[in-house]
Amino acid sequence: QRFTLEDYKAWCRDGEGAFRYYVTWPGFNLPSWVLQDARDGALGPLEPGEQALLATVEGRPSPFYVVGTSDADPLTLRHELAHGLYTTNAEYKAAVTAAIAQLSGAEQEGIRRRLIDMGYADDDEIIADETQAYMSEGNGLGCSRQDVLSELAEVFERFGRGCCA
Repeated sequence: QRFTLEDYKAWCRDGEGAFRYYVTWPGFNLPSWVLQDARDGALGPLEPGEQALLATVEGRPSPFYVVGTSDADPLTLRHELAHGLYTTNAEYKAAVTAAIAQLSGAEQEGIRRRLIDMGYADDDEIIADETQAYMSEGNGLGCSRQDVLSELAEVFERFGRGCCA
């Protein structure tokens, strides 16, 4: 049996019966491999909205990312674009990984705990990706190392030039 959007909305409703996903998570990203899996039938029959999304990216060279944000939110857009850069650009990933490696083990563990407390999975790749995305948008996740935050901002500007204009 297929787990539909309506099933998901019912599962996510809060105690008052409201579906607050779009308020809780103001941005999203879809890597090209997820879209390809959907195109290949991994989700079963597609809804019209899913078909329309796939049609908009038909023929684009992989890897790519589809990102979205609610409202005109430049920080969330920056965060989602950082995810895209992290996955599609090996030089960007190496540069942000090197910057974050300057943090002590205790600092990195504090960031990991904060992300887990925010609801992220305790998975090394997810934690690394979310760390760089939040820190690239200027959210230090409790880290006060301005040198590292400045370096991450510079790396994002260098690789993401023009994408957030």
